[in-house]
Amino acid sequence: MASFNYRNAQKTADRLIKQFGFKLPVLKPVYEFDPVSGLNTVVSIQVSTNNSVSLPASSGTVQAFDNKFKEDLKKGKIRFLYISSKELSFEIEAGDLVIFENRLWHIAGATPLNPAGVSVYNTVGIRDGGMDIQSLLSETDLVEYISIIDAVNNKGSTNSEINSLLTNFFASIIQKSNGNVFTQN
Repeated sequence: MASFNYRNAQKTADRLIKQFGFKLPVLKPVYEFDPVSGLNTVVSIQVSTNNSVSLPASSGTVQAFDNKFKEDLKKGKIRFLYISSKELSFEIEAGDLVIFENRLWHIAGATPLNPAGVSVYNTVGIRDGGMDIQSLLSETDLVEYISIIDAVNNKGSTNSEINSLLTNFFASIIQKSNGNVFTQN
């Protein structure tokens, strides 16, 4: 009896998610604690752009979460995503960020479908972080950001090209703001 080919399942999942979804930048910030300000500041960001589909959140999908999460669901601030694992350059974890609907959303949790050690896709719960990307940027940075988002939406741009553009872009934003653009308590 032949064993199941999970690599082919991963490719099929990626193809279907790509066909019906969109490219989604996932950001993994690296924080450093500043004891003077009492804040964690971002010193760098890794970016992995992956194919994703968005799912509406329902009360049945959030039963295992805390009450705050359930309240955010009622306000429309919770979404669920399937994110392809095919080109994922790091493991998605709670605390990572995604750029979705031109806003920063916080990943509340992620669960990979990982049979036989081959990650096929991740089921991810995201919470609206309340940050409109454009409000964080100067006029010059906004022009650059819009051109990068055009590349994200352009079917001809590869995920690695988008990763490189976004990594360099956020590195310059972090440097200009001394890491304070994404501070958190």
